[in-house]
Amino acid sequence: MSARRLLPAALLLAVPVAGPLSVALPAGPANAAPAQSAAAAAPAGRQCAPPATTVFRPVPWAQRRLDPQRVWMLTRGDSVTVAVIDTGVSRTAPTLAGRVLPGEDVRTGGPADTDCAGHGTFVAGLIAARPTAAGGEGGGVGTASFTGLAPDARILPIRVSDQAEDVHPDLLAKGIEAAVHGGATVIAVVATAPFGSPALQHAVTRANRRGALIIASAVTVRGQDGDIAYPAALPGAISVMAIGPDGTPPDVHPANRPTLAAPGADLISIAPTGRGNVQGSGVNLCVGYAAGTAALVRAYLPRLTAAAVRDRLTTTTDPIADRPDPLLGDGIVNPVAAVTAILPPPTEGGPAPPTPEPVVLPPTPVVDRRPAHAALAWAAAALLAGISIGVISPILIHGRRRRWNATPEALEPRTKPRRES
Repeated sequence: MSARRLLPAALLLAVPVAGPLSVALPAGPANAAPAQSAAAAAPAGRQCAPPATTVFRPVPWAQRRLDPQRVWMLTRGDSVTVAVIDTGVSRTAPTLAGRVLPGEDVRTGGPADTDCAGHGTFVAGLIAARPTAAGGEGGGVGTASFTGLAPDARILPIRVSDQAEDVHPDLLAKGIEAAVHGGATVIAVVATAPFGSPALQHAVTRANRRGALIIASAVTVRGQDGDIAYPAALPGAISVMAIGPDGTPPDVHPANRPTLAAPGADLISIAPTGRGNVQGSGVNLCVGYAAGTAALVRAYLPRLTAAAVRDRLTTTTDPIADRPDPLLGDGIVNPVAAVTAILPPPTEGGPAPPTPEPVVLPPTPVVDRRPAHAALAWAAAALLAGISIGVISPILIHGRRRRWNATPEALEPRTKPRRES
C-alpha cells in the first residue's frame, strides 16, 4: 500500500470493523495462535474486533527504521505512564499484560480498559507492546519480531469514542484532564476534532503546566484537505504527520505545518485479544511512535520539562535533505538520537545557567596590636627584672658578709692610726 493512499482512519484487524477497510496478514495454519474472547462488549449494531491469530514474522519496516533496541540498555520507558486518548485499550492484550491501568471513559465515568474497535489497542501496541513468544518458521523456536518502542511503559486508556472518528473538542479536553489526573506525563491524543474550543485550549495549557507532553495527529480522522486538526493546532502540542515505508506523507494536506513525522502506514501491531498481530494504516497511528519515543526520553531523562522533551524530539529528527517536504515538519522522529544526543543547555528547555557573580572577599579586619605589644613589653621587663634580682641579690649578700660598703667614705684608702709614744 502506498503511503500516498493512506486512508483517514486505521486499517485494522482481520474482519471488517468500524473502519473503512480491513486488512488481514497472510499466514499459514502453523502461524496461527489460540483465539481469546473479545475484549469488550460490542455496542448495539456493531461487531468487535476478533482475536488476532496471525503472527507476523518479519521485523516491521517501522521498527527497522526506528531501531529502538539500540537504546533499550539505557531506557525501556519504565516508570513512565502514557495516556492513549482514543477508543480504550484492552487490558487482556497479552503483550500489554499487567501494564494497562483502568483509565476512564470520559463520557460515562467508567473504566476504559476494554476496546471493541481495537484502534486504541493498536496504538498502545506501537508504544509499549512486549515481544510475543512464538514458534519460528518451520515450527522451530524463534523470537517474535514486533515490539513497541517503550516496552516497559504503562498505558493509561482514556476513551472518548467507541470507534476511530472525529469527536467534539470538549470531549478531548475532558480526556486530557483525565490523563493528567491519572499521572500521565506523555499524552497521545489519537482522536481528533476538526475545530477547537476554549475548554480544549485550557486543558492543553494546564497539561503543559503540570509537565505533561501532548502529542496529537496533524490530520483529522476524516482526512479532508485544509482541515485544522485539534489539539495538534494548539500551542503546546506536538503535531505529528504520518509517513509510509517510502518516507512520503499521504495526499492529505493539513492546514498547519506539522512538528515532525512518524511511521503511519503499513504498520504491524496488536489486537485487543489474541497472541497474533494485525496490520493497519492511518493518518493518526503515527502518534503512537512519537509518544513511544517521548516515553523513552522521559524515562531516561526524568528531570526534563515537557518543553525540553519537545525540543529533543524536534532537534534530533532525521531531516529529509534530498527532498525537503513541509508536510514532514522538522523531520522523522529518531528514538536513538532523542535519547542519546548531547544538546546544549538552552535546548534542554531549562533556565539558562546564571552568570556567576564576582567574588568579593570580605575586608581584612584592622587589628590593634598595641595592647599585645604592651603586654609583651611588660612581660619582658618583668622577666628581665627577675633575672636581675636573681643575679644581683647573691652578689650583694656576699658583699655585705665581707663588709663591702658602697658609700664614698668606703672608697677612701684606710690608713692605720699612728700610735702615740
